Amino acid sequence: MAATLLALLLKGLTHLTRRRPLIHWALADMQLQLPRLSLAMKALLIALATNLGVGSMVGGFRLTFLDWLDQRLVASLYLNAPTEQYADIDAWLADRPEVFERLLTRRSDATLQTATTQEGSRSLGTPIELYGITPGESLTPHWPLLATQQDRSSAWAAFSDGAIFINEQLATAEHLSPVIA
Repeated sequence: MAATLLALLLKGLTHLTRRRPLIHWALADMQLQLPRLSLAMKALLIALATNLGVGSMVGGFRLTFLDWLDQRLVASLYLNAPTEQYADIDAWLADRPEVFERLLTRRSDATLQTATTQEGSRSLGTPIELYGITPGESLTPHWPLLATQQDRSSAWAAFSDGAIFINEQLATAEHLSPVIA
């Protein structure tokens, strides 16, 4: 479209500049070169659009990832202690007045045998990764919850009483949602 408009514009300007031979010659030369340049201009526009699109996608992913890290990495220090030293390190940290809060975690692999949904219970046998967290003051306000039975505080209270949180991927794959147990 732009190439067509440019060709018409050059043709009109050529008629207006007949009394100025250098300008007339330059415009006629541009008009002659236009068909050969249109493919290169189209390629340049495609490259520019692709660059802008990829740049915005990468920028959006970067901001989303940084936001996710800010929500998850709330502590100033993370320790991964060997099992045999864990109790000693935990006791030492508990005695330190400068340690505001200890957010203990555990991780394990398991199999989800049964799931209860609004339709009832069903057998699954799905391999899952368990990730145990401590619901502390610095963690609970930042942890995103997509769906709850009532509200965030009720969900964290239920979690402290033994309820579980499931991630979005498992909920979607197995058609799970919050139910009242």
